[in-house]
Amino acid sequence: MAAEGVTREIETDARTEPPTRPRGRAGARRGIRPLVRIVIARPLLSVAVLALTVAVVNVWWVAVHRPLGSLTIDEVGYMASGMGYHRALRADGPLEFLRLVFRPSPTGPLVPVLSVPFLIAGSRSVTTMFATQAFIGAVAAVAAAGCALRLAGRRAAVLTGLIVLSLPGMIASARSYQFGAALGACMLLALWALLSSDRGHARPAMVGFGAAVGAMLLARSMALGFVPGLAIAALVIIRKDRRAYTNLGVSVVSTLVVAGPWWWASREPLFEYLFRFGYGDQAGEYGSGGLLRRAGDRWMEIETDVRLPFVLLTLASVVAIGVTLIRRLRTREPSARWSPPRELLALAVVVLFGVLALMSTANIGVWFELPLELIAVPLIVSAGALAGTKVLRTIEPSRRSWP
Repeated sequence: MAAEGVTREIETDARTEPPTRPRGRAGARRGIRPLVRIVIARPLLSVAVLALTVAVVNVWWVAVHRPLGSLTIDEVGYMASGMGYHRALRADGPLEFLRLVFRPSPTGPLVPVLSVPFLIAGSRSVTTMFATQAFIGAVAAVAAAGCALRLAGRRAAVLTGLIVLSLPGMIASARSYQFGAALGACMLLALWALLSSDRGHARPAMVGFGAAVGAMLLARSMALGFVPGLAIAALVIIRKDRRAYTNLGVSVVSTLVVAGPWWWASREPLFEYLFRFGYGDQAGEYGSGGLLRRAGDRWMEIETDVRLPFVLLTLASVVAIGVTLIRRLRTREPSARWSPPRELLALAVVVLFGVLALMSTANIGVWFELPLELIAVPLIVSAGALAGTKVLRTIEPSRRSWP
């Protein structure tokens, strides 16, 4: 009886004693899992917080390493426009500010105009101007995550945001005053709105799509070459009914309202710039004339912006898609087949037609490829996620019958 009482007492102590904390890797994993759940539960908020943190780091880097500038001739001209806008607004008021913005110019006014609020809030310095670029990078990451969220869900959205923020091209563009990142951010915002439009039936989203395309045209004049891809993408996504076509027309009006006045005011220098430096006698001074040489030059530019880890991710996604398509061709059961959704096709069209536009000119430019690289991130991540999920679903029934 005494031994039995001791045994019960030991069992009672074992039940009431608090569990020991897990140690080592298992404990670390259990501590990380709640954080991962929170991040995945709020993907856009999580990407936004991380993007703003990266933006602060980039501004700090500029303040430490480029406080006096060491600027290129393009950066000097762009920054001079932004500081001129700020001076006109502060000294002479909104009318003089608008007069300067609509002054005929071959370069887009969007980024210098976006720099004005930063100059109002901060000092008139190079670091303050660069803060605009860091903010644009954060917007691009959130917009890319928004596209992936619409395409493949929360996990794909978080991964897309992380990749965009860590692309070498995005890190470099956040620390220079160029227009490539702004163009990419506007294109991603346009595609995000298009993907959120209920296939053209949601008018506010379609108005946002048109406004983002207009902002894209204000970001960089060469963005005109990306308009056909976006137009075809819209036709791929929207329903083929009167309501969708009406909203598509509204989006065109929105584009004209946003970008039309400036393009009309600058039509002469824009025409000369696009056809002289894009397809005229001076295009060859900034690149190669032959098709193969152009392809090589473009690949060198892309290789600078996209490094080995992202190439490996792309290859893994391509393998997943390939396995899915092979299984689709072999199977006779419709339930086991998978075809890419029209949304993925729309993004692929934008990238494809963008590449064709860039290959049509010998002018390499500065970060002409960056917008297409940014759009390719949600495209590749989402396609890989959807294909991989389908592969797992088709393999799972056969795994259950294994011994």
